[in-house]
Amino acid sequence: FSVPKAPLYNWGESVEITPIEYLEYTGFMKERGLNIDLDVSTYLQDCMKRIPEPINIVCYHLLKKAGVKKVSLKMVDENIIEIVQNRRGRPQEFLSTLTYSQARFLEVLGKHGVIKKITAKQVQREARLTSPGILKIVAHFEDMGVIYKGDKGYEIADPFLELHLRRYGI
Repeated sequence: FSVPKAPLYNWGESVEITPIEYLEYTGFMKERGLNIDLDVSTYLQDCMKRIPEPINIVCYHLLKKAGVKKVSLKMVDENIIEIVQNRRGRPQEFLSTLTYSQARFLEVLGKHGVIKKITAKQVQREARLTSPGILKIVAHFEDMGVIYKGDKGYEIADPFLELHLRRYGI
């Protein structure tokens, strides 16, 4: 609705979905049988960018693995790594649809996590792209919902894609 040439441009109302509070989400996890403390839950939620679907995937995986045992930070990290390994096909399939320049840029963004100034010389050097090339790729990825600009800068929307790029590259 925000793309000027889109059929329903400027129609309707913008809705912003805010992240669920840490304490509330921790209670939700505990209700479903996960033995987790607030600090571990907060860490898990931050690792998954406070996006419910990835958080729920990790929680389900932890519940299967840990059972009634208390969840530790190490268990969260191990389970996230295992999920990234088990789901390698999804990011690889997506990356195969991109041009080399697009994939290279995503890899740089994934490596940094967040980039404040997207056209900085360091980003251009690492991605081997010009400033106009980066801006074109960023606009394309924002339209697709692959990346977004948050308070800290630009970042990849899917935490599993970002972790895949950090671990395996393109």
